[in-house]
Amino acid sequence: MRMLTGILGTSRVDLHIRSTTTGASRHYRYAHAYEQGVVDARVWGGIHTRTADEVGNATGRRLAAWALRRYFRPVR
Repeated sequence: MRMLTGILGTSRVDLHIRSTTTGASRHYRYAHAYEQGVVDARVWGGIHTRTADEVGNATGRRLAAWALRRYFRPVR
């Protein structure tokens, strides 16, 4: 999500996700809501602890910020 918001220049997204298995759907207006939803789903699903997911999410944001600075520079 950090890569997407960095490229688009805004944290506002209009993201609709629908499960083909259950038919459930989710709508996210902002990147932080999507990120929180992913953490919550993994915790509630018993996949990881909240701390592990939050640390992983923060690591992903730092990696994306680094990639944006290094590889997605404006063309001069």
